[in-house]
Amino acid sequence: MDAKTFLDHFATISEVSDGVDQLRKLVLDLAISGRLVEQRLAERSVELALADVRCGKSAVLEVKVRGRSAVPREPEAWEVSTATPRGWCWARIDDTGAYVNGLAFNQSDWHSDGLPIIRIQNLTDPTAEFNYARGSFPSDRTVDDGDILVSWSATLEAFVWDRGRAVVNQHIFKAIPDLRVVRPGFLYHLLRHTIRQLAASDAAHGLAMKHINRGPFVSHVVGLPPLEEQDRIVTKIGELMLLCDELESRQRTRQQLSSVARASCFDALTVANTDELNRVAWSRIRDNWEHLITRPEEVADAKKAILQLAISGRLSGAVGIDFEAGQDRPSQLAAPRVEADLADRIAVPFELPEGWEWHRLQELVPTDRTISYGVIKLGPDPGPGRGTPILRCSDVKSRRIERAGIRHIESSLSAEYSRTILRGGELLVNIRGTLGGCAVVPSNMAGYNIAREVAVIPVKEDVNPEYLLTVFAAPLFQSAVTAALRGTAYKGLNLGLLREFPIPVPPRAEQDRIEAMVRALMIQCDALETALARRGDAGRRLAATIALV
Repeated sequence: MDAKTFLDHFATISEVSDGVDQLRKLVLDLAISGRLVEQRLAERSVELALADVRCGKSAVLEVKVRGRSAVPREPEAWEVSTATPRGWCWARIDDTGAYVNGLAFNQSDWHSDGLPIIRIQNLTDPTAEFNYARGSFPSDRTVDDGDILVSWSATLEAFVWDRGRAVVNQHIFKAIPDLRVVRPGFLYHLLRHTIRQLAASDAAHGLAMKHINRGPFVSHVVGLPPLEEQDRIVTKIGELMLLCDELESRQRTRQQLSSVARASCFDALTVANTDELNRVAWSRIRDNWEHLITRPEEVADAKKAILQLAISGRLSGAVGIDFEAGQDRPSQLAAPRVEADLADRIAVPFELPEGWEWHRLQELVPTDRTISYGVIKLGPDPGPGRGTPILRCSDVKSRRIERAGIRHIESSLSAEYSRTILRGGELLVNIRGTLGGCAVVPSNMAGYNIAREVAVIPVKEDVNPEYLLTVFAAPLFQSAVTAALRGTAYKGLNLGLLREFPIPVPPRAEQDRIEAMVRALMIQCDALETALARRGDAGRRLAATIALV
């Protein structure tokens, strides 16, 4: 598999959110399994050299692994793959060289000068400050540029040291390759792959700080190709990792440009104060939709922006939206204004277009009903057909109601809470438990009731409940919920605060138009999110397929 063939797959795999990281792991998997470069008959196996290595060592490893106190040096049949690449042979990590644990330095051993002490933070963070040690140290505990180090506690990884002569701290192995069987460059990649495998297995111990014991590490079975093939593998890994770095850099630049462009486009809507400026701003979004949103996780941000623009009167100039039949184009924008007495009545969060007004939520509720939470104790579930369906916070999602798994309560208990028996058209808002959910009650759920963690908001006839839902789903309300939460272990939203919440209310015809536009834009967002997710799935499937080839 040459670099060009691999690069042909990169673009698809990289569409996954962690695509470049997956590519790097895939390169390593292919390399260590003998599938990255071709095998050549003329190249001599390291099997004879490996036999010499073993002659100088005991027949068993005196380590504890899986309850055994000794492990045979030569890998057993059950430990090796049946698909051995041509010219490869099997060995244990201990056969590839010496692995010497660093010295145990105490804080009293630290000085302001001397040899730098390599701790784990010095491996993971090139800017981390060194502690220093004075004196002479064994050569197998000191390192120079190019030496391989393995961190086996906390951070599980292999590194090539490149910051001058130093001494190794405990919890770090210095790897001293046996050049008869392994090239240093290949050993580095082999150890990275080994550490990754062990970290994902039961060989890794600990909760807060993972570590790998020496036994499982040195006894781990690996494949060793001919030395010439090791050289080719190292060269090919270098080429492909450079391609990964380049792809990651381009991807990062593209995402940054996309983020700036997205913010610029939506910001243009917030400052547009004429119909023409608003239409121009929407045209930029419409014409560059797929370039502004390039990753599934960005769709949620776009939805939030759309909802916030909707409730501030900035969707009125949208073009390219499929309006419902019989609806007129939105009227032109007028200069924003705020009624003089509103500042005394309500703390208004932003200015409104002409014809809009701020109202407390309670003012939008019919006089014969009230905002209320539902049944406090649900009691046993009598089952479908023998009780009243009741909606809990787990059923109320963002802009929808989840119908699967709805439980029931005794009809007599529901009658005791007649004020929250649903008629259809109300707005439901989660005020406890799983916060953030809000949805309009469809007509076919008339007769349902709600649980205590859900609030029902009846809506006057001149208010479109779907528009009110847009207000509650927008960042304006969601941020207010977060700020107004009461409680510690079990947070909840106070109904008094909910009743006083300021709602931007346009004329009813404008509410209907806004809701039609929001619905159309949300459909576009969902379609784009689905397309991006499918592209990511294709990348994951391709990566899995390549790994199995």
